[in-house]
Amino acid sequence: MYLKEINYSLRNETLIDKLTIIWQKSVEATHLFLSPQDIKDILPQVVIGLKQIPILPNASIKSLNMGI
Repeated sequence: MYLKEINYSLRNETLIDKLTIIWQKSVEATHLFLSPQDIKDILPQVVIGLKQIPILPNASIKSLNMGI
């Protein structure tokens, strides 16, 4: 496994959408104290964060993308 940084210039809407889906599925599976509405309410903040965070690491194994 290795980590690489995803630069701002590579963060297009497709990538942000994919990372948002990974975040949402992870939170739904692990944060049982949050209601579906809570997750929906938090989602816009996640999108903003994914677009603005200075260092966005991406863990990969060979060509299999493991998410953030």
